[in-house]
Amino acid sequence: VPAVLADSAEATGHAVEHLHALGHRDIAYLAGPDGYSNTRRLAGLRDACDRLGLRPVVLGPFAARFSSGVRAADLVLAAGVTAVVAFNDDIAAGLLNRFADRGVRVPDHVSVVGHDDTALAEMVTPRLTTVHIPASAAGVTAAQMLITHVRGDNGTPRRSELASELIVRGSTGPAPARPV
Repeated sequence: VPAVLADSAEATGHAVEHLHALGHRDIAYLAGPDGYSNTRRLAGLRDACDRLGLRPVVLGPFAARFSSGVRAADLVLAAGVTAVVAFNDDIAAGLLNRFADRGVRVPDHVSVVGHDDTALAEMVTPRLTTVHIPASAAGVTAAQMLITHVRGDNGTPRRSELASELIVRGSTGPAPARPV
């Protein structure tokens, strides 16, 4: 089946490296629904953690919704981590909301990274560090593949993978001296 995929594994690894460079050694991943995206994000996280000698705490799976982040926030705090990588920006925004309700300051107490770089990432406070998924480019690439296929070009690639990238904003900072 022809497919256009945004492989976020490498950029998720960059998120872990970014957190590690800030001094974070206790990192949680909030897993999303089973599927390609979660599998690739988790693989990137685990690969980077293995390289850096870290043992991530994996929580979930969670539905890819704001309410899941609200629910997951208390689990993150109970795990004693100083940083969390969320499956998507909606879950990360729910975390930020619940952390604010609990008096947990981001990024002073806990750093948060999302995925997808949705408009929500720019609307929350602090602005969300996130892995940018090239959704527009994926749409253009898929349309071009379809047009080429309809025209009868048998040389149409069956699969195209687009790169993702880490966008650093205000929700990540140096690790606290001790977890919240």
